[in-house]
Amino acid sequence: MGNYRKGNPYSNTYNLAWAQHPNLKYTNNNTLNPLLSNPQQQQQRKLSALEETMNNVMKMTQSNYEQMKASQEAERKSNEAARKMFETQIG
Repeated sequence: MGNYRKGNPYSNTYNLAWAQHPNLKYTNNNTLNPLLSNPQQQQQRKLSALEETMNNVMKMTQSNYEQMKASQEAERKSNEAARKMFETQIG
């Protein structure tokens, strides 16, 4: 029990070589998988017809949503103005 330190039950199982092991370091060094180390260098693959269609549908849906939201906001403002005018007339 020469390596056993008081209060640390794992000190007798610690291996000094583990300090240099790449899988046990707290760094963000992806040397084991070079594809993960620099995602900007990955080649762009050509989208399939289905993926292109889905992208177009999503763009159209987003555009329609934004138009609907703007239309609803304009209608809300118009209704608010009409309500204020009505309140003024009733008085």
